[in-house]
Amino acid sequence: MKKVLLAVISLLVVGALVVSCAPAGAKKSASTSKKSKGVASAQASGAIKAGKIKFTFNANEYGGASSVNLVGSFNGWNPTDPNYAMEDPDGDGIFEIEVEWEPGKYLYKYYIDGNWPKDMSELEQYISPKPTEYVDDGFGGKNAVLVVE
Repeated sequence: MKKVLLAVISLLVVGALVVSCAPAGAKKSASTSKKSKGVASAQASGAIKAGKIKFTFNANEYGGASSVNLVGSFNGWNPTDPNYAMEDPDGDGIFEIEVEWEPGKYLYKYYIDGNWPKDMSELEQYISPKPTEYVDDGFGGKNAVLVVE
């Protein structure tokens, strides 16, 4: 029991540090089309340019989903934050959201139909942009990391 409590406290401290060190300015902006102009794209280094970044999740290839949220260090890991609820505006099974991020390193996961995926690397084929890297989430899985320059 002491080990579990210590692990939980450690995660809370690390999470607080990540959130307090996360760059300010992570904001949702309305997505108007699948081909939005001005949306940042991946560079050769694996980093993304600061500004509007379009995240997509292909629920068709994944096997279906009715709700997807983008969750991470930028919103305190709140899976029900309405500002990061992804939408499928044209009903094609591809959930999307555009966020405006300043330069920094962001940890995130998708919250799919009320469930956390254990390991974000297992979702790589269904998501865009591709993460810069993956890091241990403290629960036996992996968080995705996106470096924004």
